[in-house]
Amino acid sequence: MELNKHAIEKSFEYLGLNVCGEKIVTPYYINNIQLGLAGLMKESGVSDEVVKRVFQKYKDRQIPFGWYRGKGTPEEIEGAVIAISDKVGFSLMGATACGILEFMKLYGLGVDCSGFVYNVLKHAFAKCLKGDLLGQSLDWCDENKTGVNYSGVYVFAGKASGLVNYSEVRPLDLVLIKDGGGKYSHIGVFLLDGNKLRLFQSSIITNPTGVTATDYSFDRVGPVFGFVPAIGSKWENLYKGGGLEFRRLHVLAKVF
Repeated sequence: MELNKHAIEKSFEYLGLNVCGEKIVTPYYINNIQLGLAGLMKESGVSDEVVKRVFQKYKDRQIPFGWYRGKGTPEEIEGAVIAISDKVGFSLMGATACGILEFMKLYGLGVDCSGFVYNVLKHAFAKCLKGDLLGQSLDWCDENKTGVNYSGVYVFAGKASGLVNYSEVRPLDLVLIKDGGGKYSHIGVFLLDGNKLRLFQSSIITNPTGVTATDYSFDRVGPVFGFVPAIGSKWENLYKGGGLEFRRLHVLAKVF
């Protein structure tokens, strides 16, 4: 339960960013532009080496925005909001929470689903003095490319976790969505909030979008989710069609 305690702590930081005295729910953002931009640069005659150096500057945080790419911690996102507002000369002092949220969306400030889950779990493991036990346990494609910037949904599946029954879900278990070809596209994490098991996620399909915490339960025929997607099928139907999995990280067996 110590892991759950610290995971909840970080989740609520995402649910209440502190920006200019206003509490902001972190919006959803995923950086899908890099591959397209890289292709455009190459078509324009830019060498592979230069393209690589340009994107490395993003990763090395040599500009006040871009490096988070949907993978930032609450502290990093809060800092980026101020850095960008200063850079563009647009003061957010006195702005409403709604105004700040729209500013963040304009500049792509937010977190994607796997970035959210990775940062929440990493924080919990670190707080429990487990070092990088989480990172070492995930199913990375390349041992030289690990960490939050490479934490796609798939790294939590494969050899990193095993399937569990919907009726046996417990804190720190995961829910993953996959398509007909077996490709994973979304992830959320279950945490115990008080005496309720709830699903925490960052998503564009919820209303409102962004980081949310919704109730979870089940009946004799399947899982019951406490939200209705604004886009796509109900998750209860996804489960019935084999497009939704409940998984438990193997590393948790080393902790409990």
